[in-house]
Amino acid sequence: MRTPKRQIMTKTDTSTARRSTVRDVAREAGVDPSIVSRVLNGEPRRVREETRDRIYAAAEKLEYRPNALARGLSMGRTLTLGVLAPSLTNPGYTEMLAGIERGAAKYDYVLLHASTHDDDAAMLKQIARFEGRVDGIITASARRGSQAMLALEASRIPFLLVNRAGSDEHVSVVGDDAEGARLATAHLISLGHRRIGYVNGPHDLDTLVRRLAGYHEAMRLARLAIDPQWTVETGVTEQDGGAATRQLLALDDEKRPTAIFYSTVSLALGGAEAARELRFSVPDQLSIVSFDDSPLLRHLVVPFTAVRMPDNEMGLHAVDLLHDVIEGRVVPRHTLIAKPPELVVRQSTRSPRD
Repeated sequence: MRTPKRQIMTKTDTSTARRSTVRDVAREAGVDPSIVSRVLNGEPRRVREETRDRIYAAAEKLEYRPNALARGLSMGRTLTLGVLAPSLTNPGYTEMLAGIERGAAKYDYVLLHASTHDDDAAMLKQIARFEGRVDGIITASARRGSQAMLALEASRIPFLLVNRAGSDEHVSVVGDDAEGARLATAHLISLGHRRIGYVNGPHDLDTLVRRLAGYHEAMRLARLAIDPQWTVETGVTEQDGGAATRQLLALDDEKRPTAIFYSTVSLALGGAEAARELRFSVPDQLSIVSFDDSPLLRHLVVPFTAVRMPDNEMGLHAVDLLHDVIEGRVVPRHTLIAKPPELVVRQSTRSPRD
């Protein structure tokens, strides 16, 4: 009878065969497993510093990695957050989503992203899909008084508004939109523009209402009259921006704006395309400013001057607050990010020609 070959297991084989457990760390540190769980799950209070150090050292030595699924089940959680944005491909949301991802990593949350296209019916469907699958929802798609907002309130899922603000009962995180719009408009005024058009999205988006207020404030401070024809309210797509720009550029010479400020990136991109089709040279015949700076705007044939909002900070802080809500802590209802907007001046703006 042949003797079976003896299997040789290396240290690497052992580490792949069985991952270290809380009990292994407890045995190495010489403490009870419950103390290890408390410390490694972020609740080190009432545990002596010396004991905490031993536990951290043991966990590092054993290459211990917590089992997120098991931890979530033990807490009755999914350790997942739902994220609703008008469009995940819109360059205006890139930095905000990056901030949300940074925040989620801090707490070991998995993210479920969904686009709503600013459509109430689409948002209702996504909220229903999130039921039972997420511990909380961050939404950048909320409209005051909408059916989707009512559905969020009725779902009993903790939720938070980012870049949008609801009623005083809703937790929200925003940047200073009015100041950003004031900066952009003041920049155009400083270049000598007096006829400044403004292309805005729907009035039921409170973010855009604040931006419109900033435009009005800058014009008022400069004692410039605003012709009603210079302000166009439209949708939120590039096509909407193009149509609004054609409307403004069709005005008579003495009424036509020499500069246009767009309240979103998509509107600005559509507006620039319409100006090109109508053979208006940017910036020689028309200056353009976009709200929400994006890496894309740096690489256009004529790079856009744009308002840079603290989007990354908004996303990061939104996760921090939502985590506190999920944990049952009291948080402020409305947070204005302290970092101010910044105007990034590029080649799309210049003084108007005589």
